[in-house]
Amino acid sequence: MAQNQMDITSTVKALMGVAGVCFALKKASQAYLDAQGTSKEEDALKSLLGEAKSDVSSVDDLLKYFTSSDAISAFGKEGAAQHESHAKDLKAHGEKYCDCQACTLARQLLKMHGEEMA
Repeated sequence: MAQNQMDITSTVKALMGVAGVCFALKKASQAYLDAQGTSKEEDALKSLLGEAKSDVSSVDDLLKYFTSSDAISAFGKEGAAQHESHAKDLKAHGEKYCDCQACTLARQLLKMHGEEMA
């Protein structure tokens, strides 16, 4: 297995192990792993990269979400406020994207294919 493919495989496996990864990204990750070494691998990788790109949250999206009633229901008032505060810190430091493990790994996967987020 080529080094780049090994890096991709280990990143995909790490991504699948992260709690809170959305179902669609986990499904695309598994489909890619299942397709490795077959004629479907390239299409599965394209699907995985597309899903990864759509699932990375921007800091602005985090700020909107963590001030919503959905976030308060999911995390409680204090938990949502803590996440909101973290998102504000990210924005204050010029960050554009969420720094959670899932988003970080998804961005890493995209970077491996020259598809970094803008």
